[in-house]
Amino acid sequence: MSRDREVKEYKLENRNGTTEKIISEIMNELDAEQRNAVLNSFGKSVVIAGPGSGKTRVITYKIAYLLGNGVKPSEILLVTFTRAAAREMIERAQKVAKRELSGMLAGTFHHVCNVLLRRYGSSIGIKPNFTILDEDDSVDLMKLVRSRFVTSKQMSKALPTPNELYSLYSFMNNTLQTPYEVIVKRAKRWVNVIDVIENIYKEYAIEKEKQNVLDYDDLLLKMLMLLEEKPDVRERISSQFKWILVDEFQDTNILQLKIVQLLSQVHNNLFVVADDAQSIYSFRGARFENVKEIMEGANVFKIQTNYRSTDKIVELVNSMIPRSSVPKKLRAVRYSSQKPVVVNTYDHFDEARFVAQRIIEHVNDGANYSDIAVIYRAHSHSLELQL
Repeated sequence: MSRDREVKEYKLENRNGTTEKIISEIMNELDAEQRNAVLNSFGKSVVIAGPGSGKTRVITYKIAYLLGNGVKPSEILLVTFTRAAAREMIERAQKVAKRELSGMLAGTFHHVCNVLLRRYGSSIGIKPNFTILDEDDSVDLMKLVRSRFVTSKQMSKALPTPNELYSLYSFMNNTLQTPYEVIVKRAKRWVNVIDVIENIYKEYAIEKEKQNVLDYDDLLLKMLMLLEEKPDVRERISSQFKWILVDEFQDTNILQLKIVQLLSQVHNNLFVVADDAQSIYSFRGARFENVKEIMEGANVFKIQTNYRSTDKIVELVNSMIPRSSVPKKLRAVRYSSQKPVVVNTYDHFDEARFVAQRIIEHVNDGANYSDIAVIYRAHSHSLELQL
């Protein structure tokens, strides 16, 4: 007696075909410098990417190229400066590679360290169910600890505020300095109470351990401790990630540099994108020197075509690039007869008067207020203009 049988069809993935399609798209979508960085970067590689040069595309296509050559998503670590940047790169890479990347660990340094500490942190005494304190919570805890050392109003005035204590503490951690070193360089007015400040910091650390909490800086510090003190764990994690890609490397601090170096020890496939001329977070401990340090013994690529700005703006940018930075010269593909204007003013009040005057002139010439944008680095800088 015959029985009907369900027949299933299985289609083997043609890796060569997938790779050819990805390479074809790389050849069509990237310029010569971008293609070179994607196709010829092996081992430790540093891509010096000028502003508007398409660094996101380079990272996206590098991920797709790795996938097309048999590297699994779980074997790639992507570290970005923001969560949004990680999402964007993964979404783009999925479209190019035409496959899901759900197994890839991607995100900020803090996110990556959070994930890895929950998996492996028990080897240095960290419970996997720890809670992460945000900055407000950290300041509140610092305030609580500080109150234990304040015995009078005079003492309260002599000590930094909770916000100031936390700011110094964070900078200390992110630069791997002692409280004394940080205070001497950044806040000499508190040198006389350095002993009290050090005791507050010790008590703050004890309190965090009691409550099973980590602040943002702890995620980096504990991760570095794990990698340095537990070579077996370091070997296991480093073996997993055949490729590590890091964006905005010019904004990393010494902790993050050390973490990346240790994580890439086994396979030594490190793909870093940076521009030391765009390092803007030194006040938080970022080191533009990290770029030159990571370049030692690395393959160096430069992408220098600016797709964002007109030729006159690019010329201005080229003139402002610090001589001490990695040599580069941007090229423009967009052209305009309008030149940017640089205005020197006496002070911020004079600056506000000039901007207000130009706005009025544009409106009198027929422009709408909605056509005009004023950009400033910090919101506090707009106060004089608003007045």
